[in-house]
Amino acid sequence: MNWGKGIIITVASFMAFILGLSIYMMSQTPELEEKNYYEKDLVYQQIMTARQNAIELNKPVSFSYQNTNGQVVIAFPIENASLQGSIVFTRPSDASQDSRLPLHPDNHQQVIPVIHLTSGLWRIHIDWTMDGKTYQSQTWEFIK
Repeated sequence: MNWGKGIIITVASFMAFILGLSIYMMSQTPELEEKNYYEKDLVYQQIMTARQNAIELNKPVSFSYQNTNGQVVIAFPIENASLQGSIVFTRPSDASQDSRLPLHPDNHQQVIPVIHLTSGLWRIHIDWTMDGKTYQSQTWEFIK
């Protein structure tokens, strides 16, 4: 084999690689964690303040996933407090499975059945308001 054939084979191989990579990239769906991330960036300081408020609580919100019961238990620090907010389950790999639930704690905790959720990594994100102050907390759980 002479050097001319080697160059042609090398260039043809590179072009086939680039074409294959282009076809693969065009077939992928871009999954963003947040659809409105530009708007979220504008209120970034409010989000950081809410997270700091949650950190500064005497007893922070705790998340626990119970695999045997197929449920997530969220325990709140304050009993008998008037809490309003929402709990969001987001799946980084598939935004169509995201769900939002209203916050209704019973005896300072909320139990959420997660048997219907697909196995994998989930972000559990909670936003709430208590006594006119906003709070935000989140965790990552691998649900089986």
